Amino acid sequence: MHKSVKNYIQLLFSNFGRILIGILSTALLARLLGPKGMGVWAIYVGTATFFHALLINWTQELTVKYGIEEWKRKQSLRDTWNYRLPLLLFGFAISFLALLSISAAGQLEDVLQLKSSWWIIIWLYIVNLWLIAEVTSLLVASDNLSGLATAQLVMPLVHVLYMAVIYWGDFFEDNTEPVIFGVTVISCLSWGALFIRTTRRVKLSAGPFSRTDTHRFLKYAWPFIPVVMIHYLSYWCDHYIILAYFTMREVGLFQAAYGVMIVTAGFAAPLFMIILTRMTGESEGDLALTNTKLLKIVPTVISIWGLSIICIISIMPFLFILIMGQEFIEALSLFNILLISIPGAGIFSIYDALFRIQGRVKVVVRVFGLIASSNIAISLALMPHFGPAGAAVGTLSSFILGQILYIANQHTYQNIKDTKIWGIYGGLVIAALIMALVGNGLFARLATGLALLLALILYMRKVRAVDPVTVNKLFSGHLAGMGRYVTKVLADTRA
Repeated sequence: MHKSVKNYIQLLFSNFGRILIGILSTALLARLLGPKGMGVWAIYVGTATFFHALLINWTQELTVKYGIEEWKRKQSLRDTWNYRLPLLLFGFAISFLALLSISAAGQLEDVLQLKSSWWIIIWLYIVNLWLIAEVTSLLVASDNLSGLATAQLVMPLVHVLYMAVIYWGDFFEDNTEPVIFGVTVISCLSWGALFIRTTRRVKLSAGPFSRTDTHRFLKYAWPFIPVVMIHYLSYWCDHYIILAYFTMREVGLFQAAYGVMIVTAGFAAPLFMIILTRMTGESEGDLALTNTKLLKIVPTVISIWGLSIICIISIMPFLFILIMGQEFIEALSLFNILLISIPGAGIFSIYDALFRIQGRVKVVVRVFGLIASSNIAISLALMPHFGPAGAAVGTLSSFILGQILYIANQHTYQNIKDTKIWGIYGGLVIAALIMALVGNGLFARLATGLALLLALILYMRKVRAVDPVTVNKLFSGHLAGMGRYVTKVLADTRA
């Protein structure tokens, strides 16, 4: 196997491991902090992420674009780093002064309900977010995907171990500050150490300042600011709207439901990239597959993903309480609403790859802009009447809108008349909706899930959603036996 493909697959599988570590981290956070503390954590992280996204994170695009080119020429990232440095220093300085000013004016406490003295630890978390993004960009630019895969697995384990010690040691009456401060400092130190090690490998060093090159970098990168801010709003807007109407406890309940939903949906991204890799034998960036041919496999992979995720959704409320603890039982109603969007996560993942292959990233930006704006509008309209459930409905509605727009845009762009994917997607969303209406009883959900699976399989066979050739390619080698079983169950092979 080619080295780049091997490294890419290793990175993809490390993403699965990172998701599992994320579940463990979320469980420890929930049990250490409780609903109110989880709300404090969410607003703390969201505030730091705002400044990081607005002032710093968009500069990572420069490392990806210019760093890769420089690494190929010189086996060094020295110039890219030095031309970016003024932009980074400006971002750190402005975020520092802004947090200091907000704290001095009492806005941290009055608006965000965080202690004014926390401004410096929030800024340190901004540094932590930058270190994570910086190490990632440097490793990608220097073609060290194997190192990135290892880092993504090992680094989160450090603060998970710290939280585990606090949890089982039961050292503090109130765990909020020890957890937030400790995780921030430990993460900074561990990622900082890896950053220093990485800088030596990629040969970063101080060099001459070039106003012309820095201006060129700024001109290229600043249009990415709206992109990262749209993604920020699509994730965080509900938390601040809930805080404006309610308390930290309600924010924590929503964060618990939303966080586990995002982790569950996160399985789609590495899964679908592995599928594309198996189908083509290349990494996503080297896909030789034509768009039309790729769209032919979409019904097959969405069908397999959807049936698998319906099985998972049937037991997710049980797993949610197992992970989060009984203190978060009130979040189950929010979680059930958000779960309806999970089957469509596969649409986001595979169609997002299509948009990138086609060079139509602007479509993605516009769609996520609509997702964020519709989410805010619906949440503001519903929350005064329905509480945090209004935010959950806003999130669900906006995600489904985005998924529909993804499918519609690709089919219009490719002039595809086949409506098969619409039926599959609609069936999966309806199945998830029925599961939400059934409630939280495990046996009722299992029985309903089994009935829905049978109905979906019959429909998929009727419309010939699953292509046996695609299944044989997907389940090749040691997985051939599984492939034959999938074909037998899902594909109608009669002429």
